[in-house]
Amino acid sequence: MSELLKEAKIGRRNAKATLTRAGETLRHTLHVQRPAEEVKQSLTKLQEAYEKLITKHKELTKLIEDDAEFETEEAWLAECQEAFMNFEIEGKKHVDEAAKQVSEENITNSQPSASASDAHNENNSDQNENNNVNLEQVLPDNALPVSSDVWTGSQAVATGGEVPTENSACGFKMEKPKLPKFSGDVREYAIFKADFKHATEPRYSKRDAVTLLRTCLNGRPLELIKGIGTNYDAAWEYLDSIYGDPRVVSDTVMQDIVKFRALNSDEDARFCELVHLVKRSYNTLKEVGLPNDMDNSHMLSIIEKKMCADDRKVWSRDLEKDKKTESLHGLMTWMNIEMKSRMRASAPLRTSSKHSINHLKQFQGGEDQFSNHRCWLCKTSSHWVDQCAKFSSLNHDQRLQCAREHHACYSCLKRAGRNHRMSNCS
Repeated sequence: MSELLKEAKIGRRNAKATLTRAGETLRHTLHVQRPAEEVKQSLTKLQEAYEKLITKHKELTKLIEDDAEFETEEAWLAECQEAFMNFEIEGKKHVDEAAKQVSEENITNSQPSASASDAHNENNSDQNENNNVNLEQVLPDNALPVSSDVWTGSQAVATGGEVPTENSACGFKMEKPKLPKFSGDVREYAIFKADFKHATEPRYSKRDAVTLLRTCLNGRPLELIKGIGTNYDAAWEYLDSIYGDPRVVSDTVMQDIVKFRALNSDEDARFCELVHLVKRSYNTLKEVGLPNDMDNSHMLSIIEKKMCADDRKVWSRDLEKDKKTESLHGLMTWMNIEMKSRMRASAPLRTSSKHSINHLKQFQGGEDQFSNHRCWLCKTSSHWVDQCAKFSSLNHDQRLQCAREHHACYSCLKRAGRNHRMSNCS
């Protein structure tokens, strides 16, 4: 077994060396701006070298029994895979840009001039038919082959799509969008799938896309598709069966709302959390085609019960004032307006900072009020006020007057404030 393992490692090492040389050849071809045909040939050799490396790697891993060693070898292949994808992306991008340039030139040359159209006005319909550009005529000989399972940038140009470029019309470089990630949260699966397909299918073959898919998965989803191999459609079919069931998504979203703890008075921050949760849950259900699971009287009642009594009164008065029918859409609109109002009310004052601080210091009794001392009477952090001997030596009236002057909570004797007073002290 050791001899076979040694031979397999040597074979894989040689395949890795071939892949490295092919990558350097492609890089040099791109650097010196060689024609697209030469870039295509170098890209083909790179893909062949990578396929050979995959084969040699599989032969090696079949001989490995230790799980830790297997994971080490898989991590090594992942590094090779990343290097290969970087080379392949640059090569395909060069070929696609060349195809796009030739396509635009052919389309421009095929358009009739204004004088010709005036001279042959009676043959306009025949002329227009002859000027229709076919995709096979537009693509040059050096374009990538188009098969049933390949999406290329040239196809995006022919169908009116956009091929991303490094330089924008403004002349500065735009950061390339990053591929989405998925770790197993069923709430995020639908949008992850849509984003991934939008980013990869117009540019990459299914063989390349399944490689990219593995790099975008983390944790359990990645473990689940390890046995799929290179079958792109089978990978999505398996992920759909685990994470794409709309009923599972609906149940998960409903439980998020049911488990949300009911609000108490003066909990503006948690009210905003509830608004975000309701909107996010509704959008998730719309994504999987089940908005009615939330847009019903039962869920409307559950959401209302999560609000405090004062909020329910305001919501009821709003319905009565405008004679509106109770609905989820109306509740979400009202909650959104109420959230904005509370955020504005709790925002910092837009006044001169120096003037505001001085005003607060005068109101609260001086500069020392902004200190973080535990005992505001002794101005020390060695003890709390309720353990202060100086405070304990005062009589009842003196303690009350002292707490009032220092704006302390009458319950715990700590600093009082907007969100801390005797009525809500814990």
